[in-house]
Amino acid sequence: MAAMTAANAAIVAALVGLRALEAARRSLRARVWAGPVILAAGGIGAIVADGSGAAIGLALSSSLSAFLALAVFRRALGDEAIRIVGLSVAAGRLGVAQPEAGR
Repeated sequence: MAAMTAANAAIVAALVGLRALEAARRSLRARVWAGPVILAAGGIGAIVADGSGAAIGLALSSSLSAFLALAVFRRALGDEAIRIVGLSVAAGRLGVAQPEAGR
């Protein structure tokens, strides 16, 4: 149960990060993929080994979903960094004043 809670916290952290980056499509993809996997793993675990099987299935699928969500977040974060650098370079070429480092 603790592993599932930790994995769910990681999922929420990644989804909040995606929301902050305004990456709605990526957030939706991560959620759409994770939902059925978590439900199926919990159901299969319950069929195979009752309550303990459901807990194990939920923990494993939540962990897998956390890795997926964090990977999607890392990709979105990298794309955002590239966009910011591109804007900075473009602004420099146009002669727009850039803020000094350390301020």
